[in-house]
Amino acid sequence: MPEQNEPQFSQHMSKAEEEIKLPTYIRRKQVREQLEKIGKLDTTLFSQGKFEKLVLRYKALREELAELNQMFELIDDNLKRAEKIMGTDFIGPDQIAQVLDLSPSSIEVPFIPFSGIELERAKELGHFLILRVDNFTIQDLHRGLIKKLQDENRLFDTGVDDPEWFEDEDFYTDEKPRSGWALVSKELIPDSTEKDYFQQIESIVFYLKNKVFADMILPVGISYWKVAIKEYLDAKDGIKSLMFSNKRKALEKLASLKINNLTRQNAAEAFYDLNIYFYFTNEMLLPQDNDGLYMPNSCVTSTNIGGNFITVEDFDVYGCSIGYIPFNRSNKNRGVIFSRRM
Repeated sequence: MPEQNEPQFSQHMSKAEEEIKLPTYIRRKQVREQLEKIGKLDTTLFSQGKFEKLVLRYKALREELAELNQMFELIDDNLKRAEKIMGTDFIGPDQIAQVLDLSPSSIEVPFIPFSGIELERAKELGHFLILRVDNFTIQDLHRGLIKKLQDENRLFDTGVDDPEWFEDEDFYTDEKPRSGWALVSKELIPDSTEKDYFQQIESIVFYLKNKVFADMILPVGISYWKVAIKEYLDAKDGIKSLMFSNKRKALEKLASLKINNLTRQNAAEAFYDLNIYFYFTNEMLLPQDNDGLYMPNSCVTSTNIGGNFITVEDFDVYGCSIGYIPFNRSNKNRGVIFSRRM
C-alpha cells in the first residue's frame, strides 16, 4: 500500500507515459531513492515537463532501435542469400576481416545491390562476388597481404620485377579500391584481346547486352547501364578524333567514361581482387600457360605519369605483375577483366 501522502504514479502519468506503457508500479519517489543510492540524482529530472520529454525521447529511441534491428536483419538475410547462391565465390565481410587483419566491427557492410537473378547469372558466367574496402593501396597490400602469402609459402615473390618504375606513381601509393560490392569475372571477357583500350569498350558493351543482361527484366539496372552506354556512343567519335590530335585529352576522356568506371577495375581493385581470391580459393586468376607464351593481363582504368593505362598481369607463384600500355596499342594477351559495380 502506498503512503497516504504519496499518490500512485499511475494517477499522474502523462499521455506520453501512457503511450509507452511504463510499469504502473514505478513511482517517482522510488526512482529518486534508487538514484540517490548511486549518487546520480538530478534534482530537476522529475519536473513534470522534463519527465514527459524524457519519456517521449525514450519512445523515439525505441522506435529507432526497432528500425535499426530491422535493417540489420535485412542486411543479414541479404548476405546469407548471396552466400548461398555464390558458394565459394562469395568473399564477404568475415573473409575480408580475416585476410586483411581487420576488426569485423570496423568494416562497413553495405546492402548487396544485385538481385538473386543477377547473382545466379553471374555464377553461371563464372564471376565471384567480393566486398571491397577502401583502406589499402597496392603499396599497403604488398607490405601486408603479399607478405602474409609469402610467409605461408604460397607466393615466392611480390610479382614486381622492377618496382622502381612505379614506386612514386599515384596508382601505387595513393589509389585505393572503391568500397562496395563487385561482381568480377575470373577470366578476360570474350573478344577483348588484340584490341586497343577504346575498341575493348565495344566488347564490354556486347558482353553486357548479350551475356550479363541477356533475357533479363531489370528496369532500374538496365536504365542505369543504358545511361553509361549512351554516354559512350555519344562520345566515341569525338574521342576517336582526339586520338590523333590530342592523345592526353583522349586518354582522360576514356578514363572518365561511366562504362569504364562501372565495368573495369582500377589498379588497386585488380590487385586486391586477384590476391584475395587466391588467398581463399588457392586459384590464380590470369595465369600463364605452361610454356609461358600466353600471359593474360587486364587493362584497368588507372593511368601512369607517362599517359599509359596500367595493366595487372600473369599471376603465378611469383605473384601478380604490374605493367602498362599506350591506350591506342593492342596485344594478344591484353583484355578486360569484367568488374561490375553499382
